[in-house]
Amino acid sequence: LAAGRTGHSAAQEVVRHYVRQKKRWALRFLQWRHGQAIDRDDVTHGLVAYALTKFDRRRALVKHFGDWRTREGAPAWSLLNLTTALRDLGRDEEAHAVSAAAMSRDEDHSHPKHAIWLALDAARSGDQAEARRLLETVGEEDVGAYYEFIIHTVRSILAVYDGSFAPGKETFR
Repeated sequence: LAAGRTGHSAAQEVVRHYVRQKKRWALRFLQWRHGQAIDRDDVTHGLVAYALTKFDRRRALVKHFGDWRTREGAPAWSLLNLTTALRDLGRDEEAHAVSAAAMSRDEDHSHPKHAIWLALDAARSGDQAEARRLLETVGEEDVGAYYEFIIHTVRSILAVYDGSFAPGKETFR
């Protein structure tokens, strides 16, 4: 890590290796031993957040990314890990703020997923127009089954609002 960009590239590969090999304790040691150096690079920091997600360490991830508001260079994909951890912990308002911030970052593969979370929040708060607008930006084929379920949940909420859902109907608009 002291070797600058080269060191961070190596550290990123080490983190990926730990995830592939399920070396949870090795990651913890890396964080303990080199935490400050890891934190100096947004991508390395984000990959540690990803690893914490893979190891089901939500609270540790939230603590690790507690400074997300000051990490203007953190990629949107790294913020998605924080968003899902916060939602899993029932901290939806914070997760909403994270996703909203992520949408202002350079676009990457996580943007549609952030848009889906924001659409769910909009639908739940009654902002049907915003929920629809956000869903229009998402291609369902690009997000996977988990997010397809959330899309269907948003559509169900919207169908209840607009009256197109009624008991006994097999489909709705």
